[in-house]
Amino acid sequence: LDLLHLAADARDFAEALIEGVLSQRQALDQQISGLVENYSFERLAAVDRNVLRLAAYELATARDVPAPVILNEAIEVAKMLGGAESGAFVNGILHQLARQ
Repeated sequence: LDLLHLAADARDFAEALIEGVLSQRQALDQQISGLVENYSFERLAAVDRNVLRLAAYELATARDVPAPVILNEAIEVAKMLGGAESGAFVNGILHQLARQ
């Protein structure tokens, strides 16, 4: 995705999400790590790890976006860019996270 060719409002939104995730990365990683069972967070596929970080950040900060929308979009991105099991894995972790 080329951020330079997005509409200004979409680019601003994407940049704010990226900056937010980067600024909260350690806290997000700790939160997600607590939900990953029988596996080290650091060993997760990069796509899964980053989709989880982004969705966790959005769940915590995007008050104008309903949680089911955040979850559905994250799951679809994981399915599209991740491995064969990424969608199901991200789905399971995010549903736990959303309940917290």
